[in-house]
Amino acid sequence: MPLEQRREMLQKELTLSLANVPATQRQQFLEAALARFPVAGQLPTAANGPAQASEAPTSALPSGPPATPPPPAPPKSAEELLSDFLAAAGELPEEQRSAMARKLGEAGFTWVDREALVLEVGEEFRKGLGLSGDQQPLLTRMMQLSLLLIDLVHRLEHTGFKTLGELSPRSPLLGRPQDFREAVVHFLTGNSESIEPQMRGISSLLGGLMAAMLGAGRDFGRQFVERFAPGSIEDVIKGEGKLGLFGNEKALCWDKYKDLTKDYSTPELIDRRIKDCLGAFADKKVAPGR
Repeated sequence: MPLEQRREMLQKELTLSLANVPATQRQQFLEAALARFPVAGQLPTAANGPAQASEAPTSALPSGPPATPPPPAPPKSAEELLSDFLAAAGELPEEQRSAMARKLGEAGFTWVDREALVLEVGEEFRKGLGLSGDQQPLLTRMMQLSLLLIDLVHRLEHTGFKTLGELSPRSPLLGRPQDFREAVVHFLTGNSESIEPQMRGISSLLGGLMAAMLGAGRDFGRQFVERFAPGSIEDVIKGEGKLGLFGNEKALCWDKYKDLTKDYSTPELIDRRIKDCLGAFADKKVAPGR
C-alpha cells in the first residue's frame, strides 16, 4: 500500500478514535498510541527487543527510542470539578436542576447571604416598630435585638424578685417561677403555646414595685404621724388610764414618746420600717397569680 494512502488511513482512524476523548486528555492518548506503533522502523517486543520493520521510516514519524507511557493525570481539585459540574449542569432541564439543588442543600452546600435577609412583616407591625414606607427589618438584626431584649427582661425579672424579697420576705409573689429565659426556650421550641402569662407577671411585678416607690412613702408618713402625733400619744395615755387626779400629763406623754421611739432608734430600724411599707404596698398592687 502506498505510503500516502497508509498515512491518510492512519490519520482518519486517529481522528475517529479521538473524537470522544476530552481535549485535555488527547495528548496522553496520542503518546500512549505512539508507544505501541513502529518508531524509527523499530517495533518494541517483550523478549527479543526491537524487530525490523518492513518499510523504512518516513520523515513524518518521530525518531529515537520507544516512548514510555505517560504518568496518570493528577486528580482534579474541588474547584476544577465544580467548574466541570457547572458546565455540564448548564444545559439540564429545570426539573433536574431543582432536584440537584435540593441535594446540594441537604449536603450543606447552599449559600445564603444571611446579612441581607429581611423579615417581611405586615403594615401594622411596621407601624409598631416605626418603620416608614416599604422598609423591612433585617433578619439578623431582629435576632440580635430579640436576644438583647430577652436578656434584659430576664435581668429585670431577677432584680424585681430580689428587690421584693428584701422588701417583703414573706410575700406570696415570691412563690412564682422566676426563670424567664426557661419560659422563652419552651415557647421557641414549641413546648408551650404562649409566653404572655410570663410577660404579664413580670409587667405586674415591676409595675407594683414602681408604684410602691411612688406611693409607699405616704403610707409610712401616715403611720409615723399616727404613732408620734401629740394627740395620738395623749389618746394612748388616756386609754391606759394613767392620768389620775394628780397625774402629770406632760411627763406621762414624754415617757410614752420615748418608749415609742425605740422602734425608730437606729437607721437600720427606720430602713426596715420603710421597706415594710414598700413591700406591703407592692403586695397590694400585685395580687398573686397576676
